[in-house]
Amino acid sequence: MSKDKQTRTNQNQQSKQWTMEQYQKQETALAMWTAYHRKTTFEWKDGAPNTAVGQPGEVSGTVIVRYPDGTSEEVPVKVNVKGQADTYKPEPTVQTVDNGAVPEARNSIGNVDSLPPKTTFEWKDGAPNTAVGQPGEVSGTVIVRYPDGTSEEVPVKVNVKGQADTYKPEPTVQTVDNGAVPEARNSIGNVDSLPPKTTFEWKDGAPNTAVGTTRRSIRNSDRSLPRWHKRRSSSESQCQRTSRHVQTRTNSPNSGQWSSTRSKKQHWQCGQLTTENNV
Repeated sequence: MSKDKQTRTNQNQQSKQWTMEQYQKQETALAMWTAYHRKTTFEWKDGAPNTAVGQPGEVSGTVIVRYPDGTSEEVPVKVNVKGQADTYKPEPTVQTVDNGAVPEARNSIGNVDSLPPKTTFEWKDGAPNTAVGQPGEVSGTVIVRYPDGTSEEVPVKVNVKGQADTYKPEPTVQTVDNGAVPEARNSIGNVDSLPPKTTFEWKDGAPNTAVGTTRRSIRNSDRSLPRWHKRRSSSESQCQRTSRHVQTRTNSPNSGQWSSTRSKKQHWQCGQLTTENNV
């Protein structure tokens, strides 16, 4: 064998030997890389503990710890469950009620739907007094009680409407004698349902009921209606007119003779009010 051929053979053997060593090194590096990147894992044994409990406090569970080399162990643990009062946050809102009405505590919490089912609401020291002399805001405190037994207090405001926005006086027709001054109170039909100490007065004075006494009470622009009726709207009443002739006999003291006088009278019927005048 020539010298050159022997040299090439030795080089090929060295090349194969180096490749095998390199391969072994690569296998070792791969195993090390895999072991390094295989992280420790954690999982619950028999599922996670139930934290939807009736009372806040600790619940027990077991964690399985699995290591990268395939070994594992179990670790008993405790989980502290916060009370629902620490979990949820009731949001106050301003409710508006009629003067004197009793507000509901529930209506002063704006996010009731986001709180747990069976949460209850009540006033601390009773509902705020809404029978106030002036409309506006009154203060109160709502106690929110959660199903787990915890609770919290929420300061709130209640807006009280004015009595003029709460009550509705109902007009009624009153009947008076001709020339009598009507009382304003008697023209309101539901006085008993209005608040105590409510007062009544006429705007621009009481209506003039001294009507239909002379022909001058009928304006030339509308002689078909008495003047007092013009103050009433057509929706309140409809007038009917009837006429009759009256013959009066008188005895003259000078001549001792009888004389006869014939006159015409108009009778008006307007709703519940009546009058009569000479024509």
